[in-house]
Amino acid sequence: MCGRTSYRSTPETDAAMAIEHTAVRQLREATFGPHLTKSIYVPSPITRSTNRGTREQKRMASKQIVSELKPGDRVDSYFSVNYKKPVVDYKYGSMFEFRVADRSGQITVKYWGGSDKAAVERLHDSFDREEVVRIKGEVAEYRGLLEVSINDKNGGSVTRLEEGS
Repeated sequence: MCGRTSYRSTPETDAAMAIEHTAVRQLREATFGPHLTKSIYVPSPITRSTNRGTREQKRMASKQIVSELKPGDRVDSYFSVNYKKPVVDYKYGSMFEFRVADRSGQITVKYWGGSDKAAVERLHDSFDREEVVRIKGEVAEYRGLLEVSINDKNGGSVTRLEEGS
């Protein structure tokens, strides 16, 4: 290699080197363009941003898929309802569970309601099998399987998507 340092060529490093080379040529030789100030241009490394803006986060929320969910993830996405179980009582009130799916798989959703059984039953009756619902909740692991937990504490909700939306 004749004493040169090798580097891994990527579009990011190639672009950075091209910018640096052009700036150095302009400073040394003044080959084209207006005269530049004597400050030396040091390019920042080009990286992919992991921080998305809020508008893009809202757009991406509807694109969560079951196969990519992990424990602790917040869910805010649309799914098709496969089946529902009836409302049952538990230690702190009433709850029901249902299974949702998308093109990548299925996951169980558990709605943990409070002591107002009538409100839980109204929510249970607000959507049916094979309808699309918007789920807001948190992914948890229970007995080795993933499920979405929805309750007032985690800001969760279930909303049926209106016909034609």
